Amino acid sequence: MAQIQCNAGITGKNDEICQMHGNHQQDFANAHLIAAAPDLLDALQRAECFMSGFEGDDMEADTDIDIAKIRAAIAKAIGGES
Repeated sequence: MAQIQCNAGITGKNDEICQMHGNHQQDFANAHLIAAAPDLLDALQRAECFMSGFEGDDMEADTDIDIAKIRAAIAKAIGGES
């Protein structure tokens, strides 16, 4: 997996993720978040898979709430309803 560097210094796994011009701090922060998005989505999907085994378990406080938040974030990331 070669890392590709785009103009802003943000790296991605496969392709250039973004091009930025200027030096706005918020734009760079957003570019870093965009670059990390595929890894974040993968981590959330793995967490959802693991945590779903505890769904409905009264011994695991707030697990159902956490799973719902994870599922909403995954849905938002893939363009579904959150």
